[in-house]
Amino acid sequence: FLELVRLGGGFLIYASQELKNDRDLILAAITKNGNALQFASSELQNDSKIVFAAVTQTPNGNAFKYVSDRLQNDREILLNVLVDATLKNIPYSISYYNYIANTKFCDDKEVVLKAISASVNNFKYASSRLKDDREVVLAALKKDIYFPFVYAYIKDREIFIANNYEHLEYAPSDLRADSKFMYKAITGDGYNLKY
Repeated sequence: FLELVRLGGGFLIYASQELKNDRDLILAAITKNGNALQFASSELQNDSKIVFAAVTQTPNGNAFKYVSDRLQNDREILLNVLVDATLKNIPYSISYYNYIANTKFCDDKEVVLKAISASVNNFKYASSRLKDDREVVLAALKKDIYFPFVYAYIKDREIFIANNYEHLEYAPSDLRADSKFMYKAITGDGYNLKY
């Protein structure tokens, strides 16, 4: 049976409960297909090493829906998955995990910064408080200077200046009303005159 499972984790659907609780068999299956976690016993779906292996095997984090409730709310699992995704340059989105429904993670600065490191798209899942945090905004810009969604949260003129007045259309109205600021923006790029 182990040879069949190594070909693809879907064969676990036909496994006995005893085999679905076999750690080595489940590891072999999720190494091929992280979604095979759905066929693992509830005990193994609650095993942090098994879960980490499964979730990091699925680029969209899809296997996370088969994880026990306890581990779906485990901060360390999320941080480890995000670090792994960043190292592998896999654009994980925390929205694929049930973490997004758990606002404590969306308002956890360390989690949000690691999520942004994995994918700048994760900026949009940050809490309102963190979207206004200078360090979080700068981390998103560092990841992708051309990600316009971030610019809507920039309140700091120095960030716009440092980024060559990119996406000035998102600048707060008080900043666009500042004649000295706008003069520099226009002399740098006449296109900014329309703002």
